[in-house]
Amino acid sequence: MPVRTVTEHGMTEKLGRIRARLAGGSRGAKTAEEALATLESYRARYRCIAELAVMGAEFDAAGPLEVVDRETPLLTYCRSEARVASGPRYHRHWRASMDRSDPAYKGQADYTPTLLRLYDPLVLGPILRYVWRVRREDTIGQYRQHIRPNHLDIGPGTGYALEHSGLPAGSPVTILDPNPNVLRYVTRRLRDLDLTAVEADVLKPLPVEGPFASAGLAAVLHCLPGPLDRKAAAIANIARVLAPDATLFGVTVLGRSHRHTRLGRAFLTAFNRRGAFDNLDDTEEGIRDILRRSFKEVTLETIGGVALFTATGPRPGS
Repeated sequence: MPVRTVTEHGMTEKLGRIRARLAGGSRGAKTAEEALATLESYRARYRCIAELAVMGAEFDAAGPLEVVDRETPLLTYCRSEARVASGPRYHRHWRASMDRSDPAYKGQADYTPTLLRLYDPLVLGPILRYVWRVRREDTIGQYRQHIRPNHLDIGPGTGYALEHSGLPAGSPVTILDPNPNVLRYVTRRLRDLDLTAVEADVLKPLPVEGPFASAGLAAVLHCLPGPLDRKAAAIANIARVLAPDATLFGVTVLGRSHRHTRLGRAFLTAFNRRGAFDNLDDTEEGIRDILRRSFKEVTLETIGGVALFTATGPRPGS
């Protein structure tokens, strides 16, 4: 069967660029034909993910690209400190993109529009359940238990957890990520929330005021560059913008010293070799330690290959 494809025309970063989207994917080119050809070349890049999830046959069965619509971008970027779009507010602390020499670059680089579209059915489906051995409900349960209006979500992914958190419509939420693909995807998805999107790196002082009533850090720590002492800066930066009674909660994949299955170890090795993860030396005790440096109370539970944590009583001066 054909793969439904949308070509997007307009000014996103430069006039006259055209982007083609396959399952949410986005690749720039000067013409629609060139964009589609570039997009087609990316099939091989993502086949390995489908193969690891035992979905290789389904992936190979995808047919040719078929253009079904043309679209104008929701968000247009400009060189300014903040831009307000219809609906969600989008704050871009301007840089063309995270510098490739930045140690944190590889951990966010794979979050292309294509991967974001595949993320919910693939990563939050078989990979979460059979590779890391944790149920989606366990991670969403953290959001339902701890999230509050005026929430800060660092590395929101596709926005799935926020969408299923139970927050009332119109609740203020700030999402923060260094990858504009993530921010665009989530702002399109979460139209019912009073959303502010900030492009920033959690390892650097956060360009947000706070104080926030809660903060989520789901599937972020294992992507940040190690060692854990470096990742501690992210925890400290979050603590500085939280209210005294706020809760930080999240989940992270544990490193090689943990008891992973053979499949889990294979994924762990592959993702670290690629640079998407940098967590081979992340341990349960090490994660607990960096949380305790910035919070008074910390709880941590391991399920399968991941650690779920909560931290209260932020120490702003840590």
